[in-house]
Amino acid sequence: MGFLKDLQATMTSSSHAATHAATADLQWAPIHGVDLDRYAWLFAQLHQGRFASAAEAQQWLATQGVAPGTWAEIHAGWTQRTNRSIEVSTRYGMLASQHNLISC
Repeated sequence: MGFLKDLQATMTSSSHAATHAATADLQWAPIHGVDLDRYAWLFAQLHQGRFASAAEAQQWLATQGVAPGTWAEIHAGWTQRTNRSIEVSTRYGMLASQHNLISC
């Protein structure tokens, strides 16, 4: 009976580890095709005052491969992930400093 109990404990432990790994992988999944590195760069470009209007910024985003109307969801999604995960937040902070972003 000990063997079966050990096997069940191992399977439960493996299941929890797999769930944790899947969750960790999801925190890095691109949002509408934009991964965290690309998001940080795009965000920096948008906030350096290069665009005279929101429409101009949206046009530029489209030239960068961001589908029209998706930026708000991309921004909200990455903001949410940085608030939930120290790993994502740390990576974003490093990227922000590379792109001379003072605040997010």
